[in-house]
Amino acid sequence: MMKKKTVVLDLDRTLVYASNSYFAHSKKYDFIITIGCFQRWYVQKRPHVDRLLKEMAKDYEIIVFTSSTKDYADAILDKLDVNNVIGVRMYRDSCTKMGRAYVKDLAKLRKDLKNVIIIDDNTVSYKLQPENAFPVKAFTGDLSDKQLLEVIDFCDKAVNYTDMRDAIWKHRIA
Repeated sequence: MMKKKTVVLDLDRTLVYASNSYFAHSKKYDFIITIGCFQRWYVQKRPHVDRLLKEMAKDYEIIVFTSSTKDYADAILDKLDVNNVIGVRMYRDSCTKMGRAYVKDLAKLRKDLKNVIIIDDNTVSYKLQPENAFPVKAFTGDLSDKQLLEVIDFCDKAVNYTDMRDAIWKHRIA
């Protein structure tokens, strides 16, 4: 059955934090990815990311839209999405370049935007459709972070709205 609503998730600093310096990221990491021959990334999953993916899969089509390169993003997502709930992966080449920034144009999804929400830590990423955005703070390794619990709670309520943008608006003024 096709899911009616779509949640678009950013990768870096929204779902995970990755560093290519072991010493800068020596606190804790969940896995390591290697890009090419020498580039190692130490990846830390944001607290509650596994629960987020599981919960979102019940009511939403999940798309990860990242400004990262395909090889880097796929290496992380292949380890993160163990239950294969992410239906679509979009990368830097799907972004719209605006100056030096990579912007995620939700129109490229070819979906009715009233049924779409984007979860991202970077306001530039969703500047073309800010009314569809549920912003989160950037994750940089804080293990006490609870942002994804807020996302789950919001999305549990928002799925019942005819227009996701109304749910976002009501959340912003609350």
